[in-house]
Amino acid sequence: MLGFRDRSRLGPPLPEPSRPVTIDADPELIREAHLFLLDRVGRSMGLAFHPHPCLEPSSHERIVVFGRFDPRAAQREFGLEIGVEESRDTRVAWLIDLYIPERRRNQGFGSRLMSDLIDLWQRIGVTEARLTATADGLPAYESWGFTADDSRDELDVGLRPMRLQLD
Repeated sequence: MLGFRDRSRLGPPLPEPSRPVTIDADPELIREAHLFLLDRVGRSMGLAFHPHPCLEPSSHERIVVFGRFDPRAAQREFGLEIGVEESRDTRVAWLIDLYIPERRRNQGFGSRLMSDLIDLWQRIGVTEARLTATADGLPAYESWGFTADDSRDELDVGLRPMRLQLD
């Protein structure tokens, strides 16, 4: 069993992006930058980030990042899609899954990850982040500046659409 202090079994860290990540960066470089910061935060928790393979190549219209921090997790623990909202011709980040393993909660990992994501999103021209929060996650998202997204209907009891304006 992989223990918290046994970092030697995590494997090598994912490489830092080879070029600066800006609004005009190649979509695959933007995906690599997300994977790098997820791996960095995962390693700070004593866990590597294990990306799921992408079925489609990244494009300017759609960049997808899925994976998990715990390789034994039954499902993905992180999911993100960055797309272009055609009606406004702007980039929007959809945070699909953000799950910090229970034994790592309330230690600042989620806040660090969200801070790093917001910094990266601002550099690549994301103007808005959207998500659907569970009741458990709602206080954390509110502390990071997300507010209720009244333009979208609630999907189910306890699931709340939220948004964060970045521009």
